[in-house]
Amino acid sequence: EGNGIYYYTNDVQQTFKIKFSEFLFNKKDSLHPDKKHFTYAEAYIEEDQNFEKQGGKLFKGTVKMYATRKELDFDGYVRDADDPDGFWIKTNAGGSQIITYTGNERSEDKQKVETGIYLFHDLEQEGSGLYTVINKPLNDKKDIALFLPDKGSIVKQDPKTKKYTIAVANRQPTEGNKTAENYIGNELAYSNASGEVEFDGEVKLFNHNKENFTITTSCIGKGSMKNNIYSMNTMLTVDLGALAGDAFKEMASNILSQSDASESPIANNDSLFYKLGAQVGEKELDSYMDKIDKGKGELSRVLDKKALAISDVTLKWSKEYKAFYSTGKIQLANIYNKNISQLIDGYIEIPMIPNDDKVTINIYLEISPKRWYYISYRKDKLYLISSNTKFNDIADPKKKLSKDGYELLEKSARIGFVSRFRRAYLGLDTAIENEEEDDDTNTIEEEKEDDGDN
Repeated sequence: EGNGIYYYTNDVQQTFKIKFSEFLFNKKDSLHPDKKHFTYAEAYIEEDQNFEKQGGKLFKGTVKMYATRKELDFDGYVRDADDPDGFWIKTNAGGSQIITYTGNERSEDKQKVETGIYLFHDLEQEGSGLYTVINKPLNDKKDIALFLPDKGSIVKQDPKTKKYTIAVANRQPTEGNKTAENYIGNELAYSNASGEVEFDGEVKLFNHNKENFTITTSCIGKGSMKNNIYSMNTMLTVDLGALAGDAFKEMASNILSQSDASESPIANNDSLFYKLGAQVGEKELDSYMDKIDKGKGELSRVLDKKALAISDVTLKWSKEYKAFYSTGKIQLANIYNKNISQLIDGYIEIPMIPNDDKVTINIYLEISPKRWYYISYRKDKLYLISSNTKFNDIADPKKKLSKDGYELLEKSARIGFVSRFRRAYLGLDTAIENEEEDDDTNTIEEEKEDDGDN
């Protein structure tokens, strides 16, 4: 009988009183089997006590203080302190203070709740599209996860900004120089007050990967939980698996031989490392960072198996067209082991509702107004067309120059795509011209010869 006050201090140095009024005797401690015949005290924390188990996380439930343990044992539910409409979630932190994300969270009424960025599985229904959930049920159990925190991530709130971050320990804010491990994993941050969400790591924007055609996307993104507007600084790579990729190798050779585009060095910074880490993993990223120190920091050294590597393109979500689309310039990093490093014009579209041609991705790269490549994956086949005649010959199945199984598009397909893209996403109605002789830019060698004649 009796009671006692315990002063509990959480991770942000807030102190709360816990009144223990029940003292009990136990014969066995499950965590310490060798400890027998011990006492423990028990208290119950009510919702209206506004008890923060850790900064920004309210707790309600039972707290036990064992004579055989250093830490208190929490058995109850937690909720964001600044989200009064949030669900109370069964705590998974046990005796430790910091809550972790398990990917199997349950609400007080035993509903499965999710955290991440999701896409409606039925995009035909009104109001469908992208949305973010934080410890809440999905709109529909069939909705598709595009971005998820890593299981085992720590959930913490910044006491100054009140922003919550969900990330594994090595991704938590760190001082001093970072190593490769600091760039590995998915991180999700959000503010209940503003509705803003930030995310970086692997994001699954392409859901039609095959053995010999794989699109991998990673990003540093931001969005709004209130209006579901999303924008991502994206790295996009194309892997052709066991295919020879001969058309793409010709593309690299052609681009590097031309005089109509200049090299645009790729900055080796945090933004690049976070995106690259999600593509290659810690070991390869560490090797790449070591190469940078030796002056060999081209992405072609680490993404050399990729038929196409775009290191930087801004992708946005279109609510109207249910698609991701690019804005601004495209940083073309490399094609296989050929370093390109050119900042070029172009358009990328990833429709979430395939059209009648069953198009699942369109990539249009314009090295110059008269030098371009259009890549379209449709009907589970790779369709190609370019201003480069040799490239087209390789892509043409009738000429049997490749065993990769390409299909050749008509040049009108490029005009159709570019015109539609500009009209739909950019609000531009100006038509593009269809040159009869597109591929007429001088090569570097030809320009040298011309200069010598003058």
